[in-house]
Amino acid sequence: MDRLDLGVERGIITAAQRDALRALDDAVLAPPTVEARRGMNAVTVAYWAGAIAVLLAFGWFLVKRWATLGATGVLIVALIYAALFAFVARVLFKNGFRHAASIATVLVVGMTPLVAWSLLTLTGQWDLYPSSQNPSFYGPFEPVWYQLRWLPIELATILAALIALRYVRFGVLALPIAAALVAFGAHSVGLFFDPEVANALGGRLPLLLAFVLLTIGYTLDVRTTDGEDYAIWFYLAGLGTLAAAIGEFWSDSPAITAHVMLAGSVILALAAVRLGRRILLLAAFIGFVTYLGYLAFDVFKTALEFPVALATVGMVVILAAVGLQRRYPELVRYGERPVRRSIPGAPLALGGMILIAMVMIPAGISDARERITDRYWREAIDRRRFHSSWKHRKQNPSSLPATKAPTRSSQ
Repeated sequence: MDRLDLGVERGIITAAQRDALRALDDAVLAPPTVEARRGMNAVTVAYWAGAIAVLLAFGWFLVKRWATLGATGVLIVALIYAALFAFVARVLFKNGFRHAASIATVLVVGMTPLVAWSLLTLTGQWDLYPSSQNPSFYGPFEPVWYQLRWLPIELATILAALIALRYVRFGVLALPIAAALVAFGAHSVGLFFDPEVANALGGRLPLLLAFVLLTIGYTLDVRTTDGEDYAIWFYLAGLGTLAAAIGEFWSDSPAITAHVMLAGSVILALAAVRLGRRILLLAAFIGFVTYLGYLAFDVFKTALEFPVALATVGMVVILAAVGLQRRYPELVRYGERPVRRSIPGAPLALGGMILIAMVMIPAGISDARERITDRYWREAIDRRRFHSSWKHRKQNPSSLPATKAPTRSSQ
């Protein structure tokens, strides 16, 4: 098997030929199975419908009985269900139903956050610090521990999924890892930054996390050889985090953000063609449509010629693609030929983007502190104005209408 992988790397055989040779070997050595092949079929839909029904029922039961059960009850129920799911997975695996056993294993991993939360609560670590009132601004003040206390739960989930992957090769097990990494990145900010500074940094921190997740996804995409798709979940998590970062940047400087997003959409489209990833192509399409919306409703909202020009450019692109296919048919054959799913220079580019995102964070700290100072100043002015109007109203009840206290949404 190692020689087959080496042959693909050196271009002696293609990836399709390697998989065909492995299929011949598996057909000789593997025992016959009664389980349907994995794919979009009725069996797969039934499997996932059952798994979703189990999770919804379990979640509904916990929501209804959370206060009654308490931490001890939740721990007992989660452990019982985890043991039940593990037993079912083992029985299914022994009987040749590997796909069904893999889904049951995902349910076992899904019990990990509940077990970790129960243990934290029973040991007194979940409510270690009470909330208090910050005199500098309106509303309650939550200590940093309110974010850091989630880290053990997320680390336990990642560890449980990694352990499960040692016994069951199933791509969906990467989903809890990707989700836990996103939550870990958001909750671990308090270890390095003051929470107010982190919020004032805008999209810089989500941008760094997005690039890290996309790098993990690409690494898994080009190095995975067992036929499972682990990278898709990290691509989804990275693109979702990237969208959140773009939204933060858009509120500050829409023009710069729109042009950078257009360049990123082109890069994603090229990567989608090279890697054969539809999720990247969908992200590029959304970015391109968003850019066109920016041009139509912000830049050229009063120019009647813009729709005509845009339609002309679109038709030129279509005709150019047709002409290239007729003039250079080898380009089409190259795109259809099975090649190793990798992009030359991608590691260097991804590393450069991570470095740029890391440099942007300290560069924006001074601006973030200025925003915090300005917010405190505005809130102090609002408080003084409110108290002055209230005092004046008490002294002259008929001269002023009633004044409502400022709410958080109005700030």
